[in-house]
Amino acid sequence: MCAAAREMFFANGYAETRMDQIARAAGTKRSTLYNHFQDKNEILQQIAEQYGESLSTIIARLAGPVPSPTEISQWLKDVAIFTAQERTPTILLLHLGNGVEVPETVSSLGERLTQAFAARLPAFRNAVEPGPHQGLASARARMVMRQIGLACLHHIREPESELAENTMTVAAEAFERFLQDESKP
Repeated sequence: MCAAAREMFFANGYAETRMDQIARAAGTKRSTLYNHFQDKNEILQQIAEQYGESLSTIIARLAGPVPSPTEISQWLKDVAIFTAQERTPTILLLHLGNGVEVPETVSSLGERLTQAFAARLPAFRNAVEPGPHQGLASARARMVMRQIGLACLHHIREPESELAENTMTVAAEAFERFLQDESKP
């Protein structure tokens, strides 16, 4: 059912997709869908949880506490491969996260990923732990994560293009700079 919902959310947009459409796409009755999920937000939540679990595993492979530029570039390639394989939820969740009214599920995913980074990298710990610089560190962390997301979108859409390569390079540089700047005492 989640696979059908992912496709419907991607094709029609989250806001426009109805539960009966998801049920039809899943080859089941609407009543059966409601036996499993209260509403489409619960479905989105399960999609985001599965996606977040997989992405957290990839985050855990990033060398810490301050990875080298080579380690960052290789890790970003791994993220790009994952996002290409998980194309539909990647695009869906990134687009929902860029909206004005962000569903709580998507906000929670962003927090989960930030926490996964914080477990490995002092720069992200500064962004989540209370302190005098938390607000600025948090804003910088979010911007770097958006740059990584944008780079992955370009990689999904045109993997062999110069733009995709350049956005990956810029994301790697921004990530490295953030890690170095925010890891200083």
